[in-house]
Amino acid sequence: MHLYLVDGYGFVFRAYHSLPPLSSPDGTPISAVYGFVNMMIKLCDSHKADMIAVVLDSGSKNHRHELFPEYKANRPTLPDDLKVQFPIIREALQALNITIVGVDGHEADDLIATYAVKAVKLGNDVTIISSDKDLMQLLSYSRIYMHDPIKNKPIIEEDIEKKFGIGPKQLTDALALIGDTSDNIPGIPGIGPKTAADLLKEYGSLDEIYKNIDSIKSVRIKRLLIDNQEQAILSRNLVTLKTDISTNLNLEEMRTQQPDPEHLVSFARKFGFKSLIAKYAIIATESHSLGYEKIELKKINKSDFKEELLRKIEKGGIIACYFNDKEFFLATNELNFIIDYEDTAQKNLFDVQHMTHLNDILTFLKPIFESDSITKILFDAKLFIKILYKLSIRIVAFEDLAIMSYSISTKNQYKDLVSLISESCFDAFGMIGCYAELKDELINLKILSLYEKLEKPLIKVLSDMESMGVLVDKQVLDEISLDLNGRAKVIADSIYKMANQEFNIGSTKQLGEILFEKLKLVTKSKKSSKSGNYSTDSDVLEALALQGDEIASLILEWRHLTKLVNTYTEALQKSIDPNTARIHTTFEMNTTTTGRLSSRNPNLQNIPVRTEEGRRIRKAFVASKGNVLISADYSQIELRLLAHFADVKQLKEAFLYNKDIHAVTASEIFGVPIQNVDSDLRRKAKGINFGIIYGISPFGLAKNIGIPQREAKKYIENYFLRYPGIREYMKKILDFVKANNFVETIFKRRCSIEGINSSNYTVRSFAERAAINAPLQGSAADIIKKAMVMLPEHLSRYLVLQIHDELLFDVPEAKAEMCTQEIVSIMENAVQLSAPLKVGVSIGKSW
Repeated sequence: MHLYLVDGYGFVFRAYHSLPPLSSPDGTPISAVYGFVNMMIKLCDSHKADMIAVVLDSGSKNHRHELFPEYKANRPTLPDDLKVQFPIIREALQALNITIVGVDGHEADDLIATYAVKAVKLGNDVTIISSDKDLMQLLSYSRIYMHDPIKNKPIIEEDIEKKFGIGPKQLTDALALIGDTSDNIPGIPGIGPKTAADLLKEYGSLDEIYKNIDSIKSVRIKRLLIDNQEQAILSRNLVTLKTDISTNLNLEEMRTQQPDPEHLVSFARKFGFKSLIAKYAIIATESHSLGYEKIELKKINKSDFKEELLRKIEKGGIIACYFNDKEFFLATNELNFIIDYEDTAQKNLFDVQHMTHLNDILTFLKPIFESDSITKILFDAKLFIKILYKLSIRIVAFEDLAIMSYSISTKNQYKDLVSLISESCFDAFGMIGCYAELKDELINLKILSLYEKLEKPLIKVLSDMESMGVLVDKQVLDEISLDLNGRAKVIADSIYKMANQEFNIGSTKQLGEILFEKLKLVTKSKKSSKSGNYSTDSDVLEALALQGDEIASLILEWRHLTKLVNTYTEALQKSIDPNTARIHTTFEMNTTTTGRLSSRNPNLQNIPVRTEEGRRIRKAFVASKGNVLISADYSQIELRLLAHFADVKQLKEAFLYNKDIHAVTASEIFGVPIQNVDSDLRRKAKGINFGIIYGISPFGLAKNIGIPQREAKKYIENYFLRYPGIREYMKKILDFVKANNFVETIFKRRCSIEGINSSNYTVRSFAERAAINAPLQGSAADIIKKAMVMLPEHLSRYLVLQIHDELLFDVPEAKAEMCTQEIVSIMENAVQLSAPLKVGVSIGKSW
């Protein structure tokens, strides 16, 4: 028999910190409950346990507080919105029919240890579901195992050796030496994991270390051990798990049982988990209250790929498909399949030698994919489209659950729900129910058009862009790397000369020791109590440079040059497809809070544009033979949106008549005629204009434009006096977000804002700035997406990159003028604003 013991509150805290604030229909906070239930069901689906129990802390003081009253004294107070969810967690476990274990006066770790050891003595295997390092001590027992629920992998002895340098039998003594700041266990100050491992490898145990204290060669380590011996023994007592708590162990009560469908559905309805019901139809088997019955998952193989199966699929009018590197799931309203690839077990379907198996089913389904009358429910449609394109299959009439979810909110339970489908995907049947739920929600929120007219059409545009890629001249990157590395070496030699020794400039520890111990530079930087190193971040170095320490300036320059090499010139070369000489980045549609696209593998959206080196790197991106690149960039789009939303007459007129917006602002704020605005006043006004978009503070503005904070405060006050509509707009935004926890873009996209009602000033201030910026940045993102989907086929095929407010096209040189006029017209008319959109264009052989 196999018993699974779940570290309950480990799941709860992970869920609470992973999800945005969610509420039940009556306003009760339920984000931790929602995430906890999802994780528990995923656990039960993926691990076939004979017995299972969730162990919960009682929350009361225990024997460790008697040993050490300060035990866990530095733990922060639990948030009120989490406290109220603990009783609901117990209610959820009852709905799931899972045994709850908790004993007053004992910690969950000790209960897990006690139950695990007793169960093993009765002849059972035990798996502990937790990543808690304290519980790793139990791996010293045979037949006790651990599974990390975050990484979804077993924790084995090698993992402990890799992390601590010793095995589980010595872990208790290692933890006693190291201590634990989170639990306020003192350990021995100055002894970290490496030193503890070295000592235990040599002497075997804490007791043997003290028996042989005189043989320790390091004077410092010996002194630390002698001075803190009582503390070390106390720490060992604190970290040692109890395995002898008096309990009435009844394994029969922990037998795994299926949830009662009515109880589960009742619980889900009470707390508003509508989509959870659809996702987990597998649990509520045969429950007519769900609106449909669960269909048994069946295995099929190539021999079943027959005309009869196609006819059955066509009959339903809807099909859900999901595949990962091991499995392919297929479902309709009446069929529920998993494709059986016997000879690829434990192998990757995307490997070249196994790809034919995936291609077989895709080719078989070609008539389905190309049918307008059959709806295809997918999870990552963009990837699907690219794979099908290689097989000359054109997919139409598809839906993407991930993008539907993201359209509802940039971060909410729907997004997490669909992520769980991606991770566990017990079959594709639940995806059909999920699709119905998501579509209903899009309709209820009146944002179906955001998904249908903007996000879904964009999937095909981005798929084509990724397949096309952008041409890169590797030789240019080679030349830049050579130059930057040479300049970095010259600077490094100067740094070594000033330090009077060579060292690793990239090492925080070594650099801190050189600057603050050897050279005795004056700084506010202190050693971190956690790492034992001085801070040498850019703020520290910039402060040193300002006070005249030349070595700090050189280090900043060295960092800049080496970052360019590591992040761009060399990294980009590795991303070039040797067959096409192109880079094929991946555009993510659902990773940002504001709706902006992001780019990865590699990220082509963050190549510097305002530095000479950044411009040199862009020269490596070139047009195809006989072509030119066209860059079309929205000019000051967020300021135009601010003028439009806040209805600021002066700004709208400036944009309408193509005036210098920063000169206009300088004239308004500083009270001088526009013809008398000099470059310094314009620079300050520019800083204020763009700072306001990001909810900048006087401190931030003062730092950005190099003026005293008091002066910056006055400038901001004058700005709002001259443009009162902006202050009113911002107040309206903040009032809305405090009531709703989200803001909206021009196309009614919901951008989630976390922490807006936090009692923590820093968290709340950050959320307020995000709330002010999100409607502007999000609307700018929506507008360029609209322009992209408006592009006709003959222009869309030339689109190679999107960089936030910029589109890059690779067009035949003979068509450049005609294409430019059409691109500008489409982009400037994507939406109609009272402060009209303006697009700047550049044309050349390289970016």
